[in-house]
Amino acid sequence: MSTAVILAPSVELLMGQLVGEFTTTAFSAMALPDADAPSILQEYKDAARLCLDRSLAVALRTRNIAASQQSLLPQEVWCLVWQELPLFQRVRVTHVCHFWRTVGLASHQLWRNVDICPAAAASDARSEAEFYPNSDLEDDYVEGHTFPLNQAQSNVATMTTVRTSIQMLEEILPRSGSLKFHLVIQARMDGYGDYSSRHLARIVKPHVERLSSLHIAFSDTDCATVFLQEVQPFPALRVLTTEFVKENHRPLHNSKFNLKNFGRRDEEDAFPVLETLVLDTPLAWLAKNDSYCHNLPTLRSATVAVSGTTGLMSLLHHCQALKTLHVLAAAGEPDPAASWHPPYFGISPEDNPHRDRRGYYNEERSTNKLYSGDIVRRTASQIRNLNISGITPAAESALFAVFTGPGLSLCRKVAVGYVDEPGSAGLAALFEAWSPARVHFSYTNTGATFNVTAWDAPADGRRKRLSVPCHAAYDTLARIWEHLSLDAITEMTVDAVLWMFITHGMAHMPHLASVTLLVRSAKSPVIPSSRVYFDPARTDGPFAPIKAMQLDGPSSGLPMSVETVVAIICSASTTPRGARNSALETRYTRRKREPTEQRRQNDDYSLTETVFPL
Repeated sequence: MSTAVILAPSVELLMGQLVGEFTTTAFSAMALPDADAPSILQEYKDAARLCLDRSLAVALRTRNIAASQQSLLPQEVWCLVWQELPLFQRVRVTHVCHFWRTVGLASHQLWRNVDICPAAAASDARSEAEFYPNSDLEDDYVEGHTFPLNQAQSNVATMTTVRTSIQMLEEILPRSGSLKFHLVIQARMDGYGDYSSRHLARIVKPHVERLSSLHIAFSDTDCATVFLQEVQPFPALRVLTTEFVKENHRPLHNSKFNLKNFGRRDEEDAFPVLETLVLDTPLAWLAKNDSYCHNLPTLRSATVAVSGTTGLMSLLHHCQALKTLHVLAAAGEPDPAASWHPPYFGISPEDNPHRDRRGYYNEERSTNKLYSGDIVRRTASQIRNLNISGITPAAESALFAVFTGPGLSLCRKVAVGYVDEPGSAGLAALFEAWSPARVHFSYTNTGATFNVTAWDAPADGRRKRLSVPCHAAYDTLARIWEHLSLDAITEMTVDAVLWMFITHGMAHMPHLASVTLLVRSAKSPVIPSSRVYFDPARTDGPFAPIKAMQLDGPSSGLPMSVETVVAIICSASTTPRGARNSALETRYTRRKREPTEQRRQNDDYSLTETVFPL
């Protein structure tokens, strides 16, 4: 297939290609001159979609002409074509004539994924106004709602778009028939979010029994909270994700997602079958002096931002079926240290040293309302995949106190991410609790671009692997070596520039048989050369068991023997402690251009000499 055919503006030619080659797969199986060129495939798909978009109306109107090529296109293929079009274009297709409307309404699969953007661009608003000619603002739509004068003009334009989008949603939802559908709402609304959320909720509520997945992008959490509270309960909702969009032109009024009003004691659960929850803003489970918080009994996977110990403990209390948990540790307001206080598990007030100025412990008075220590421990013990990111010194001890300690079973996979360097006590507690039986452990430090990943096999004798790509924080590396069980590791992948880390680690790995060096760039000092200096006598000792060593990176195709790599590492092992990669002096020279084609192909930077300071 040539590019000219795909890009041809002729409707007849394009439809002929659709009939000949897209009969069963439409856009998903285009024939390409080079099957290994995904970018070209995407260009072809975009060009074909644009051509269809522009000529769709003409093609549909001439479909009933016997001599027309598009009359040969099966209805099933047209449905696949419509799926590739924007939602609004699908609506316009069904309004061309009675025949295509019948075909479109009979294809319920077309309307399962619905994306509504209330804050669409002005061009989209004009396009929707073409379909809805009576889209002017009515008095009853804004009755009782006033807006600041400096936002009046933008609000009027955006509210017109909001109204047409909600009208479109009202017509589209019944088209999916009895099928479950996925709804995406981008509620980037300003000044009138509550009213629009309630209006949207009235449209969705009659079809909530079929809503299986919901994604809400919002600039103010009140919009999402009002919508969920108005629509609840969600009897079929299994996936709920939210995306907080901070807009630069307006202040942040509310950044907490509040579930405190979801459900009541005498009513059915708001989320009876919810399995996956993703909230990227701090979760407010309860208001002050509130005695009830809604439970999520079937929740198995949660990604939640918490701003303090109370929020974390409440999460574990009300989500007792959790198996996968990703905690985004956020700074509490106004005092992060006070928000991330040690958890309360039933310590008597007299023995509790963490009391405020009035002699009361923050959680002591409301423990029975917020959470039960026994339930929290039981939930924490059954989590198998745990990821804690954004750990600060103020939150470190509180977080580890919740997930470590006596009576807790060990997680199968643990990942932690620090904002700053970890404290010795917190790191030691982490390894002491999870190291013996973990399968996967990863540590990240965003400030130093540092991460360690280690896989330890269970007690069934399977081999162990260690992966360490990093280039900083040698003191932290030393502490990690002290806690890792290295005697059974047989495979290792490590950054080639960490000489001190490599040599110190290999000395504790008697069964290490395979090493992979990660090369960052073609100028890495481990690139082999005929003039690399090494001492063959130094290949003894802890490096003797190594049977295979390879490079992984831009220079992975260059030859290098095991003896050469080991010699390079041994030579670098005498570098003083704390020395950085700059201690390796590497000099590059520019190859002289030769007239031959071979010299032009090989014209690049080459390593001529590598000197390791002794």
